[in-house]
Amino acid sequence: MSDDEQDLRSASDLDYDEPSTISEEILGSPIKPRIVRKVERYYGYKCVLCSSNDRVVVVCTVLQGPYDLNPLPWLVDLGVLRPGSFDMDGFENLMLLCEPHANAYHNEVWRWLPSSTYRAAMSTMANSAPKEVAIDFPDDEEDIKPEITFAPLATTPFDVLVYRPGEMPPIDGRVSGITNDPSGDERVIAHWRDLPLDPCVVYAAALPMVGAAYVPHPDNALREIERECIAIRASWNASVPRGSRPCDFVIG
Repeated sequence: MSDDEQDLRSASDLDYDEPSTISEEILGSPIKPRIVRKVERYYGYKCVLCSSNDRVVVVCTVLQGPYDLNPLPWLVDLGVLRPGSFDMDGFENLMLLCEPHANAYHNEVWRWLPSSTYRAAMSTMANSAPKEVAIDFPDDEEDIKPEITFAPLATTPFDVLVYRPGEMPPIDGRVSGITNDPSGDERVIAHWRDLPLDPCVVYAAALPMVGAAYVPHPDNALREIERECIAIRASWNASVPRGSRPCDFVIG
């Protein structure tokens, strides 16, 4: 058993009536302390992007605020996501970031994207929503039954896409965050981390910036990524006849 799994299994050692020492909110939206602590423990109380342990907060991949575009109906309509299978308070949606990177994520300065090995198979994922439900770890020791085995969290490799490097806080020296010169910054950082985030939801969260009006203009690597994303979107949308079902997330 990994240290992360052990930490999650022993969550009952924490007093959930006590306030969290690190974060009590998802950027202003109340979140149960037990969920905050699970996410904090899983990520070792460090920003998943830069490993800073200073001012870390729990952040949603999608639906961070009340006015955010909701991609979930689109994914369900396409058969990529099974209805009711996505847990907003689960590890498939929550990550731990330092405040600078959290604010940059909220302002669409950067996004995660499934790495090339995963993207290669995404075009055929429409109408193939899995039937299995991921098993989360229990919150309390007493919930663990001897006959039940809890599977470890499945992870996917993710790239980092930096749309506006001039506004991007540093990532271990990889992105300067102080220049608008695209030649001096790495706009696509391949396979930065393996994360339990839902890869299709992460992809949908990146779509609003694909082809958007931002500066500096995309470099060759980012331009190629955008082409891949558009091709995946077109393949998914083509799998469902237009107007067949209502959809809140209409693109392409």
